[in-house]
Amino acid sequence: MRRLTGLLAAVGAAILIALAVLPAPAPSNVPEAQQIPVAAGEPETVVAEPVVTAAAPGPVPEEQPEPEAELGPPPAPDSIRNVTPAGILPHPPVTGPLKRVTVAKAPAVTEKPPETLKLTGPLVIDAGTIQVKHLTIHLAGLDAPDLSETCPSRLGGTWPCGVRARTALRALVQRSTVVCDDLVEIGTNALTARCSRGTRDLAAWMVEQGWARPAEDAHETLHQAAAAAKEARRGLWQLDGPQALPPTTSALPQAEIPLPPVEIVTEEEAGSPAGAAGATAAAPEDIQRP
Repeated sequence: MRRLTGLLAAVGAAILIALAVLPAPAPSNVPEAQQIPVAAGEPETVVAEPVVTAAAPGPVPEEQPEPEAELGPPPAPDSIRNVTPAGILPHPPVTGPLKRVTVAKAPAVTEKPPETLKLTGPLVIDAGTIQVKHLTIHLAGLDAPDLSETCPSRLGGTWPCGVRARTALRALVQRSTVVCDDLVEIGTNALTARCSRGTRDLAAWMVEQGWARPAEDAHETLHQAAAAAKEARRGLWQLDGPQALPPTTSALPQAEIPLPPVEIVTEEEAGSPAGAAGATAAAPEDIQRP
């Protein structure tokens, strides 16, 4: 027993000497080692924790588009399951191999503008313009007055002839169907056309009534109609210049009234008794009663 005790003491002293002789560890950023408990008389074992170093962030890889899945071969006709419900004829039998057909896009169809327009109850904008929804139509061959235009009056001042001209066209097309042809596009949703109500041409009627002037490139018949309207003082020219006097009428027939004859007596005859008596005596006989 004494030998065992002495042996253990010698071993412990040797371990202490060995630990004292070992050099001290160099300082580092390594965290303190975890000490694992050991049994009495056994040397201590030091276990260092692993050091984890964060890697520097690198470039983010770009997302690559997923490749399109390739279509496999078409199924064989024998492998297609018939799902036709009862009461409906099945599809015709397929005997040959199936093929995938690429559907081609249909070409864009450009709509051809109509040659004739039928307008019901169009809105009258001014003496030469009508409108239906988003479409504005200008009467071809007209130089229509603006709504703000005024005309001189022989009575003094001016009068709103532009508004009156629009009223005339509005009364012509009110509650009627207007047919327009010879369409010419002059802008977005804007056309010039020759329009009529029944057999009456709107532009010609406005010029004939004096409510519009013909355009410079209008037909000669419109210029002649405008000259006739101006001479007759219709529409825009109805209050121009002095008032024309009506033509004189024939004199009325005068009534024929019989008058008694008048005898002229001189002063000498009137002063003489004979002349006075003769005149007095003749007077009753010469007077004729009616």
